[in-house]
Amino acid sequence: MNKSDYEQNHRRCRDLRKVLADSLYMPKPNEYSRMLSDILQKLHSLNGAYRKNKSNVPFKDLSSKQYAVIDNAIIKYKRWCDKDRNDPEFIAKKIREVNKLKELVILCEENRNNNYQYNRKICYSMLEQINTRKILLTNKQKLLCNKIFKEMKETG
Repeated sequence: MNKSDYEQNHRRCRDLRKVLADSLYMPKPNEYSRMLSDILQKLHSLNGAYRKNKSNVPFKDLSSKQYAVIDNAIIKYKRWCDKDRNDPEFIAKKIREVNKLKELVILCEENRNNNYQYNRKICYSMLEQINTRKILLTNKQKLLCNKIFKEMKETG
């Protein structure tokens, strides 16, 4: 291992830690995240040994497949982070869902029935979710919105 390999591995470690730390991207531990964590640990030990000796380290390096897995995970994560700025289809879907939720909030405020506070709170939390996270509404959330809309139309 030479200095350029060390710096490249240092960059990989930093980026892989970001991927593993993002709870929106990897919400719960699974086999893939465990594998990435194990590879990160090996990469840390490799860099640590190089730092101590400051020379070519005569022990086993990571395989090319492991490096490919790391690079692929980092590329996918960066693409996912930029999705809400660059993907026109995602942007259109997001705008459409935000507009529908705003209409539903207006409808909730006009029709003050017995579930008014509950429905309003749900709609605002969904709006906040869309604005802060890089995901759209789930199918269950869409069904809930449809149910709220039908309730408002029936009572209003």
